[in-house]
Amino acid sequence: MKITMKMPHSFAPMIPGVDRKSDTGSSRTGGIGGGIGTGMLSILMVLIILLLSAFAVLSYSEARAENRLTEKTIQSAQDYYAADRRAEEILFTFHGYWAEGGAEEAKAKIAAFPAEEGESISLSEEEGSVLITCLIPIDQARQLRLELVLGEEGLQTKTRKVENTAQWEDEGIYIWDGG
Repeated sequence: MKITMKMPHSFAPMIPGVDRKSDTGSSRTGGIGGGIGTGMLSILMVLIILLLSAFAVLSYSEARAENRLTEKTIQSAQDYYAADRRAEEILFTFHGYWAEGGAEEAKAKIAAFPAEEGESISLSEEEGSVLITCLIPIDQARQLRLELVLGEEGLQTKTRKVENTAQWEDEGIYIWDGG
């Protein structure tokens, strides 16, 4: 409920929510000192717009960083699966060599097997069997190592793992000595 009082402004009690009308008929509403001016509202709106703009820029930069990371992850997975596919092709071919003519004929065919660019296939004798080591590049920093053992009982997979080929540069650790 609003109370309207007609009296000179200087005598009007300062009660919030009471309309005070002076002799001139002008009115002021609000508490002590009146309402918020348009200048204060403008400053508040500018600050809100600046805050929202800052959040928009942060969100955009975060989204771009996440997109770059996703692209790198996709490329890394594609490179790994391409190397894995090549390892499976080599393994299938070597199994075929053994199935066709046994261990000695397979050893001769594996020694003459053409490696693709960047690949390395080596044979070494080990306790009555042949150790076959295949290194298949994944990317500039990784390779897939496939070690197979060829014997009279067949071709067995000994090791299949991803190795880091990048050179680590140890720069040392600087420890502040207090001086």
